[in-house]
Amino acid sequence: MKAWYEVHAIVIGTLLSSLAFGVTTNTTFVPRTGQTAVYRSGDDGDLECGAAWPVPRFSDCGDGTVIDNLTGLMWTRHANLPGSATNWAAAIDFCQNLSLSGYDDWRLPNVQELQSLVDYGRSQPALPSEPNPFQDVQSPYYWSSSTVNWLVSYAWTVNEWYGAIHYNTKTTSYYVWPVRSTLLETSHTNLAIRSFDSGIMTWTNIDHDMRYTIEWRSSLTDTNEWSSSYEDLVSIHCTNDIVTVSVPVFYRVVGVVPGVSTSPVPRTGQASGYRTGDDGDLQYGVVWPSPRFVSHADDVVTDRLTGLVWSRDANILGSPTSWADAVDSCSSLTLAGRDDWRLPNVRELQSLVDYGMDSPALPANHPFQNVDTATAWYCWTSTTDAGNPNDAWTVRLKDGYVATLGSKTNIYSVWPVAGGD
Repeated sequence: MKAWYEVHAIVIGTLLSSLAFGVTTNTTFVPRTGQTAVYRSGDDGDLECGAAWPVPRFSDCGDGTVIDNLTGLMWTRHANLPGSATNWAAAIDFCQNLSLSGYDDWRLPNVQELQSLVDYGRSQPALPSEPNPFQDVQSPYYWSSSTVNWLVSYAWTVNEWYGAIHYNTKTTSYYVWPVRSTLLETSHTNLAIRSFDSGIMTWTNIDHDMRYTIEWRSSLTDTNEWSSSYEDLVSIHCTNDIVTVSVPVFYRVVGVVPGVSTSPVPRTGQASGYRTGDDGDLQYGVVWPSPRFVSHADDVVTDRLTGLVWSRDANILGSPTSWADAVDSCSSLTLAGRDDWRLPNVRELQSLVDYGMDSPALPANHPFQNVDTATAWYCWTSTTDAGNPNDAWTVRLKDGYVATLGSKTNIYSVWPVAGGD
């Protein structure tokens, strides 16, 4: 079972540069897609970027439930408990009222959680093969609890047979797959600070698996939220018994033990609720850092949620291109002094989506430029359609729609990514 622990301490410091000694950072939440077949040098199957899946991926609890060791989520073993398809409201209510294996906190998964099950290296169904322990997986679509932001009478669905993220009217009948969180949250206050001198903070590393974040604000009595805008002071991991860093003005240390889950699922961004028990009502998932993005002077942007680095220009080639040219152009790109750019895989590109926004579906106040509308918002990913290798997955930045559109010779926009691997 995954457990999260927070430890907080508040002291007074002075603003110095962000120096760290014996410290590394790890903010990657994006897991691999599952694709291992190579269709072109530099594609998803060639690079296999992202957090590796644990082995075994799933743990069958023997009581009708299954834990995904990648995300820490618990799913019902039976993927069609209601016995038939149902509308969106009934799907939410069924999960809210479900009592199974001693748990009564089941819910309809949000779009990110439902998509986390997909293995883009497989199809019919697009689920990991260990073999996976699930029964009666249905085709094509499962309801998520996430509403389409620009069309609130519609909700997002995930095709567990192929991997697409589509939407449909909430009165349509689709399948239901309940989920619950296995995360335990425990807060601890007054972490012992070993020493503090001239803005250098030293504390005892109480758990070598813990990730620490330095949070700050302008004064101890400030009522504003704590901020963590310094890139080097987020998700600090240290294997030494003593950790030493320089810190901003008034700060606290927040430590998180990741537990057995490699890639916990972030929130979708949806904050408006349309029914009790839906995504906007519950807002499950890893909280996004604030600010979400850090802009650099060399036309690149770091996503502090995932650790990925993106070009500030979301249409860097200036015009749409075919899939093969998209893969090659990113592989040969040199930008900001680095040459490890690539075409993002489907999970990496989809990780930018804010399902509480639209046109574009990116977090508010994002720093990106030229989020393209000329090709109906579609961007190529490096992930080939496992069921049809002549096609590849795209993400529509208007709203977060994930689909294959017919052929790799179609032309769509290109948004390079680096890091995170």
